[in-house]
Amino acid sequence: MNALFRLQVMLDLVDRMTGPLGRVGEGLRKVEELSRRADLALQRVGAGLSVAGAGAALAAPLVLATRAAMDVEDAFADVRKVVDAPAPALMALQRELLGLTRVIPMTARELTEIAAAAGQAGIPMQELVRFTQDAARVGVAFGITAQEAGDALAKLRNVLELTQPQVMRVADAINYLSNNMAATAPEILDVLRRVGGTGKLLGLTGQQVAAFSASLLALGTAPEVAATGLNALFQRLATAPAQPKAFQEALARLGLTATGLQQALRRDAAGAIMDFLRRLRAVPDQLTVLSDLFGMEYADDIAKLVGSLGTLEKAFSLVRSPAAYTGSVLAEFQNRSATLRNELILLRNALERIWITLGNALLPVVTPVVARLADLLNRVSDLLDRFPLLRGALVAVTATLGGLLVVGGFLVTGLAALGFAATQARLGLLALQSGLAGALRQARLLSLGLALLRGEMARLGAVGLL
Repeated sequence: MNALFRLQVMLDLVDRMTGPLGRVGEGLRKVEELSRRADLALQRVGAGLSVAGAGAALAAPLVLATRAAMDVEDAFADVRKVVDAPAPALMALQRELLGLTRVIPMTARELTEIAAAAGQAGIPMQELVRFTQDAARVGVAFGITAQEAGDALAKLRNVLELTQPQVMRVADAINYLSNNMAATAPEILDVLRRVGGTGKLLGLTGQQVAAFSASLLALGTAPEVAATGLNALFQRLATAPAQPKAFQEALARLGLTATGLQQALRRDAAGAIMDFLRRLRAVPDQLTVLSDLFGMEYADDIAKLVGSLGTLEKAFSLVRSPAAYTGSVLAEFQNRSATLRNELILLRNALERIWITLGNALLPVVTPVVARLADLLNRVSDLLDRFPLLRGALVAVTATLGGLLVVGGFLVTGLAALGFAATQARLGLLALQSGLAGALRQARLLSLGLALLRGEMARLGAVGLL
C-alpha cells in the first residue's frame, strides 16, 4: 500500500511539472515568433534608411561640384573686374589657372586671387598665368605666402621697371644671396622693396641693391634700419652737388668732388660706391667725416658697411654672374615641394579639378533656375506689400512652418539615430532569437524526459519494484 501511494505521488508530481512546462514551451514559441516579426520590421526600416542614404549620397557629388565651381567663380569675378578681355580669353585664362593646380600645391581659388591682385597691379593679361606661377614658386622658396610674393614681385616690377623674366632674375639673386649669407630671403626682399627705387635712380640694378641689403642684414642690422641707412647713402650720393658745405668739405677730405662723384656713378654706380666706401675706411677721423656726410642718425649704419667691406664684396661677387644664381628659385621650390604634405595637396587639387569641371557644367543649369526663383520671390514680395491681409496670413503660415522645420530638424536627427538604433536593435533581436531557440530546445528535451520518466515509473510500479 505504501509503495502504491508513493508511486501515485511521484506520478502526480510529474504530471504537475509537465503541464506548466508545456505552457512555458508554448510561451517561448510565441516570443520567438514576435522577435522574428520584429526582425522583419527592422529589416524594412533599415532598407528604407539605406534608400534615403543612397539618395543623399548620389546628390552629394552634385552639391560639392556646384559649391567648388561657385567658389572659383567668385574669385574669378575679381579677375574680370581688373582685366579687360573678351569672354573666351577670360575662360581660357581660368582654365590655365586651374591647370596650375597640377604642379603648384595651392587651391584654384588661391591661385585665382593671386592673378586678380596681379591684374590690379597692372600686370598684362598675357603674363598673368606666368606671373601667378612665379609668385607661387617664390612664396614656397622664400617661405612666405604666395599673396605676399605676388605683391612684392608686382611692386618690384613697377618700381624697377622690369619685365617678368627680369624680376625673376632678381628673385633668383635674392634666394642665392640668402643661401650663402646670414640673411633670409624675406628680409632681403623687404629691404629691396623699400630702397629699390632710390637705388635705381642712382644707377644700381635690383641684384646690386639686394647685395647691399644682404650685407647690412648679415651684419645684424634690422630690415627697417638697413633700409633707412641705405636710402640715406643712395640719396646723399645721388644729390651730391646739391648738398651743403659740410658735405662738400667731407668729400674733399676723401679726395673727391661732387661733380666727379656724379660722373663716376653714371659710369658704374656699384663701383663708384665701393670706391667711396674704401676711401671712408682709409680716412683717420672716420666718424666725423661720416657725420658730415650723412648726419649722426645714419653714420653708425654706414660705418658698419665701411668696417666690413669684405661682407659687401662677397655679396657683390655672388650676384656678379647671372649664371651662378639663375634658376635658384625654381630649384628651391622643387626642393621644398618634394614632401608628402605637398603631394597630398596636389592629390586634393586633382579631386577639386573634377568637382570644378563638373560644377562648371552644372552652373548654366542652376543659374537660370535661381534667377526664376528670385523673380518669383520678388513678385511675392510685391504682393505682400500691396495686400496687408495676405501679409498677416503669411506670418501665421511662416510661424507654423517654422515649428514644422524645428520638428523636421529633430526628425532628421532622429532618423540618423534610428539608422544606428535599427542596426543595434536588429543585432539584439538576432541574439534574442538565438537564445529563445536554445531555451525552446531545452524545454522540449525536459518535457520529453519527464514523459519518459513517468512511463518508466508506471512500469516499475506495475511489476512491484516501487
